Amino acid sequence: MRILVHLHVYYHDQIDWFLNKFTCFNGRDWDLVVSYSEDNPLTRSKVLAFKNDARFMQVENVGYDIWPFLKLLDETDYTGYDVLFKFHTKHIDGKKTVHLNHVHYTGAKWRDELVNSLIGSEERLDDVLRSFESHPEAGMACSGKLYTRLYFPEDKELLDEEMKRLNLHTEERRFCAGTMMAFRPAVLKVLADEHFTPSYFAGAVKTDSGGSMAHVYERVLNLLAPAQGYTVLTFGEDAAYRRMLWRKEHIQKALNWVFAIDHVSPSQEKYLTVFGFKFKL
Repeated sequence: MRILVHLHVYYHDQIDWFLNKFTCFNGRDWDLVVSYSEDNPLTRSKVLAFKNDARFMQVENVGYDIWPFLKLLDETDYTGYDVLFKFHTKHIDGKKTVHLNHVHYTGAKWRDELVNSLIGSEERLDDVLRSFESHPEAGMACSGKLYTRLYFPEDKELLDEEMKRLNLHTEERRFCAGTMMAFRPAVLKVLADEHFTPSYFAGAVKTDSGGSMAHVYERVLNLLAPAQGYTVLTFGEDAAYRRMLWRKEHIQKALNWVFAIDHVSPSQEKYLTVFGFKFKL
């Protein structure tokens, strides 16, 4: 299988970690594109020492890791590849804990889970590639632990508007939190045909939650597969995690029936639930 790997580098001190992970691609038919907003000679030299035919792409510092990926699609003939991997460096805060799908992620654990679920070992990479090969209906692959429900305000009006503009429709509303995934290239063609510019992602904040068009396109990338009739493959969920998730979800559902306070989009009205009865606050 032919493989294209895109790595967007904002935090240059993480390049060694990613190149170590990319060793699982060695010996395969693969190409590497590294993008960044600020050229870094040390990063360049390390990448070229690792893979001397790597390609570099300098991008405007807008749109987080989303604009660089869309620019890659616009400037690269990726139609001859079988799988396209999207990775990016990620801010690491040892004091901050993120809670996703009933799991706490502190420090580098969020980044590590995203990457390791796809290329944590040669065996895992083999699993991902074989799954794409044996399941022609699969359009995307990502971490099962971080494939979660959409619930932010920008996941409604602005996302709906953009999906309608792209003529994409799906009832599925899940995304890989952190936006590192693998794609079947055919899924991405609808975005490559758009010819985005950096100004599309450099505008003012557009949602009450502080989300931007880049946040919206994090979601769009994840909805491309189901909106075009493809399925999503998930990796990294062991039996212990599945049992824990089942217990958490069922216990939480029971607790929410007894007592809960919810905000309902798009109006963000507040409701109190007591033993299954809802009251508007």
